Amino acid sequence: MAVVAALTIVTSCHTPKEDTVHTPIEADGVLSLAVGTYTPGNMVIAGERYGYLHEIVEHFAGSKTLGISLSEKVPVQTLIEGLADGTIEVAALPATLTESYFPTLTAEPYMEAKYVIIGRKGEHSTITSDEALTRLLADKDILVDASLTDSRLYDRLLDENPDARFHTSSVSGYYTPCALSNDEWDLAICQHTDAAVAMAVRNNLNSIYTFEEQEVMTLVFANAEAAEQFRRWKREFERTAEHASLAYLYNEHGLIGDIAALRRSATRVVDGISIWDDLLRRVSESEGVDWRLLSAIAYAESRFTSDIVSKQGAVGLMQVMPSVARQFNVTSEQLANPETNITVSAKLLKKIDHTLGFASDTTPYDRMAIVLAAYNGGVGRIGQARRLVASEGGNPDSWESVSQTLRLMADPNYIASKGGSVRRFGGSGQTLAYVAQVIGRYNIYCEAVK
Repeated sequence: MAVVAALTIVTSCHTPKEDTVHTPIEADGVLSLAVGTYTPGNMVIAGERYGYLHEIVEHFAGSKTLGISLSEKVPVQTLIEGLADGTIEVAALPATLTESYFPTLTAEPYMEAKYVIIGRKGEHSTITSDEALTRLLADKDILVDASLTDSRLYDRLLDENPDARFHTSSVSGYYTPCALSNDEWDLAICQHTDAAVAMAVRNNLNSIYTFEEQEVMTLVFANAEAAEQFRRWKREFERTAEHASLAYLYNEHGLIGDIAALRRSATRVVDGISIWDDLLRRVSESEGVDWRLLSAIAYAESRFTSDIVSKQGAVGLMQVMPSVARQFNVTSEQLANPETNITVSAKLLKKIDHTLGFASDTTPYDRMAIVLAAYNGGVGRIGQARRLVASEGGNPDSWESVSQTLRLMADPNYIASKGGSVRRFGGSGQTLAYVAQVIGRYNIYCEAVK
C-alpha cells in the first residue's frame, strides 16, 4: 500500500492514480487553511475579516463552491505535521520559510509584501535614499514586525546597519507600529497594509520609508493537483475586475476609507467586534450563549448603541422590552445597564429555546433560526407556524418549512383559506429578514474572532 501525496487517502500501488485519488478540497467540500505564525495578509477590523490572503483564498474557494476551515498563527512545526497527515491542506507563510521547511511540497505565491518604516509625526521626514536610511536607523531602537524576521531584507538590514538596535516584535500586524505610542521605540518596520491600518487608527504616525525589496508570501499545498488548480485559477482571476478591486482595496484608498469610517464609530473596535466584547464574553460564560451570536443580535438591534429607546419602548443594546425584562425580575431602570440588558437577552433566548421544545435531532442551524424568529416575531407567532407545519405533515423543527409557512401567514388569501383558525402575520417578512441578517453576521463573526 502507498500513501499518495501525504494525504489521508490510501490507494493500492497497482491502481492508476487518476482514477482513484481526488484532491482533498474535493473530498469534503472544505478547504483547510492554516496561516503561519506572523504571516501577513490577514486582519480583523470591527468583526469583519480583511487582508489580501483572506480575500484571495475566499475567491478561490468560492470559485469551487468550497467552505473554508481557518486556523491562524500556527507554528511551523504544526504546519509540518498537519500537511503531512492531511489535517491541513494549505498553509500560508513567507517564501523563505517555505524554502526551508517544505522543499518537497508545491508552493504558489499569492502576494508580495512591501515593508515600510513608520515613525511618529513631526520627528522624522520622509526619505528616499540609502544614505539617508543609514543615518535614520543609526543609534535607534527599532521594533521589527515578526513577519519580517525570517526574510532576506531583515538579514540585509542587520548587516548594513550595525549601529541600529533592532528588536523583534512579539506580535505582528498593525500592533507593531501602534507600539510607537510607547516611547521605548523610535521607529517600527511593518508590512505596508498593516502600516496603513495603524496610521488610520492612530493620528500621530506617518510613513517615512518604503523598501524596494518585496517579500513573497506563498501557499503551500499538501496535494500537487490542488496546487495546480490554484495556479490555473489565479492566472484567470488576475484578469478579472474582482482582482482589480482587491488591488484598489489594499493598495489605494479603499481599506483606508473603511478604517477612517471605523474611527468615527464610538462602538466598533479593531481586532474585535465592538467595545462590548469583554462584557459579552462574560455574559456568554455565565449564560451559555455564544457571545458572537449575542454580538450579531446587538448589531441588528442597536448597532451596539447602549443608550437608545425605541418608539415602542425597547431598551438598550439588545432592544429588550420592559415587559420582557419583568419576566426575569428586572426593572426598566435596571434594563438600562448594558450588562443587565445583555443578560436578559441571553436568558430570553434560552427561555425561548426551552419553550419551543425541539426534538433531540434538530440541527443547530434550524434551532438557532427558529429561536431567532421567535425572539423577533414572538413565540406565539412562531409556535403557530410550527403547528401549521406539523398539521400538514411537515417537520416543525425545520427552518425551511417554518419560514415557508411564515411567508404564507402574511397572505390574506391563505389566512382566508384557514377559515379564521390562523391569525395573519403581516410582519413575517421583517422576521425572515432579521433571521437571515443575524445568522449571516454571526457566521462572519465566527470566522473573524474566537
